[in-house]
Amino acid sequence: MPSESLLFGTSQSATRIIECQPNERLVVTRVSICCDNANTADVGASIGFGKVAQKSWTGHPGIAAGSGLIETYNEHTQVEGGLGEHILFSCETPTGGGIQVSVTYHRHIFRT
Repeated sequence: MPSESLLFGTSQSATRIIECQPNERLVVTRVSICCDNANTADVGASIGFGKVAQKSWTGHPGIAAGSGLIETYNEHTQVEGGLGEHILFSCETPTGGGIQVSVTYHRHIFRT
């Protein structure tokens, strides 16, 4: 399964981290959001689907330095976006460090 991992040092607002074509749906099987130990403040972060506006499925209001969240999904609990919806990420500024988001996913392609 493909995965994407990105590191940010600034705040993000519905930043497109995985692109989706109009005839596809993205299905997420694992997500992690981790904060750098060097951060000097907790960082709020969320991840979701959308074309422009983000509809979050998970997040945390204040991830402490050196910690994070990891969620793994299976065929019964997988998270699936709508047709043509990208995976979007938002976070506060990770002051003094960074924040890393990693997503494992696959694509459902629909033929028209």
